[in-house]
Amino acid sequence: MDLGARIQRLEDIAAIERLKYRYWRCLDLKLWDELAGCFTDQATADYGEGRYRFAGAEAILRFLRES
Repeated sequence: MDLGARIQRLEDIAAIERLKYRYWRCLDLKLWDELAGCFTDQATADYGEGRYRFAGAEAILRFLRES
């Protein structure tokens, strides 16, 4: 792996870590509007070992708000 690819990999990992932090922070503080920015319209979520499955940011956010 060349240096450029290694740097990109580290930047990608850091971006994922920031997104995970933002996701948990928004959940903990119930920052629903900010949490919406964590998902794309094509996002899917699977909670409770498959009991709760959602497709799309709106469906995921509705579940999280009501839980």
